[in-house]
Amino acid sequence: MKKSFFLVIFIFMITNTVWARPHYNSSNQRQIIFKPGYSGFRDINSGWTWNLSLARWLDNRVCTKLETDILIKNIRNQSVVADSNYGGGLYENTIELNRQSYYVAIPLCAAMDIDLGRWQRLSANYFVGMGGGYQLLFYSLKDYHDESVSTRRNYGGWIWFFRGGVRYQVSRSTSFVTEVSYRHSVVSKSSEFQSTLPVSDNVNLSGLGIRFGIAVAI
Repeated sequence: MKKSFFLVIFIFMITNTVWARPHYNSSNQRQIIFKPGYSGFRDINSGWTWNLSLARWLDNRVCTKLETDILIKNIRNQSVVADSNYGGGLYENTIELNRQSYYVAIPLCAAMDIDLGRWQRLSANYFVGMGGGYQLLFYSLKDYHDESVSTRRNYGGWIWFFRGGVRYQVSRSTSFVTEVSYRHSVVSKSSEFQSTLPVSDNVNLSGLGIRFGIAVAI
């Protein structure tokens, strides 16, 4: 309950900061940024992530953001149980699905990027940034051979990250963004392990990621 209360206050404050009326007079006061990327995680399989940010420039160097970086992963354990050749180049495989796992990681973060200057060789600006927030992990497993193995598990925990990248302006309102990031996050849930001491089940979602995307002024 206490975590949920602080999370609501945190989101409200950052949203107000991003969308408040700005004092800096620029065509890029507010931006929406979409950056697909690929990330590695310590305790789950790596995969594609989808980063969406609402950004506001405080001045010509500092940008605040409210963002998420969603991971959706579907892992299918299947086997070929039969194959057929119908001639004329048509081959058919009969696939049996044995087990399927599905997980979704959803962080909600506040971040700040700082423009460090212009890279004259590429006519681009480079930046560094950092941020933090709260992350949820939803996991489900279905075993088609043994229904008793099927399970659902939900985790939550704090996340922080550092990043650096390059921003290339292609027009007055649009720029391309490339960045590399490192995040640290351990999500947990109450454990069913029998102990006289407090215990929890933890999943480490720390790892490196790279993203490429586009920022558009709104």
